[in-house]
Amino acid sequence: ELSHARAVVVTVPDDTVAQMVVEAAHTYAPGVPVIARASTWAGGRQLRSMGVERIVRPELEGGVEMVRQTLLTLQVPDADVATHTETV
Repeated sequence: ELSHARAVVVTVPDDTVAQMVVEAAHTYAPGVPVIARASTWAGGRQLRSMGVERIVRPELEGGVEMVRQTLLTLQVPDADVATHTETV
């Protein structure tokens, strides 16, 4: 039963559907933390306004990893790579 969940993870790629799932989660399992994927900045802002505290933007995360891999390929020191990616 959803009310016994320790967390709800919403991974659908459509922001509107994600918002619907979050709304249902809040209805059927109030107080259970929600982690949700957002495809757009606007979608992330909407999810945040709905009480979602942890939002993942896969495209942003992928971009950070691309930068990290590029810096490693260019033989930038690991500590500098970590500093750059943490800053982003």
